[in-house]
Amino acid sequence: MKQQQAQDKIRAGDKYTDEGFIVTNEFGHYFEQKTFKDYYDRLLKDADIGHFTFHALRHTFATRALERGMNYKTLSAILGHYSVAFTM
Repeated sequence: MKQQQAQDKIRAGDKYTDEGFIVTNEFGHYFEQKTFKDYYDRLLKDADIGHFTFHALRHTFATRALERGMNYKTLSAILGHYSVAFTM
């Protein structure tokens, strides 16, 4: 993602604004929720993997991370949970 943002910054020049977002449009701004959902839905369709809500992917990530040995404290921090107990 950082590489794409660097390329976008070069192309956009003065019109690019680095606001610190992880997922951005070609000008460094956040995606509107509907725009991101449309993009996400198209990715799923193009990958031919069926429809999953974005939140379902979050749960899948958490499950797979634990299956592969990630500790609860690290996973809790990645997910932004207020406590490890909530993650568990």
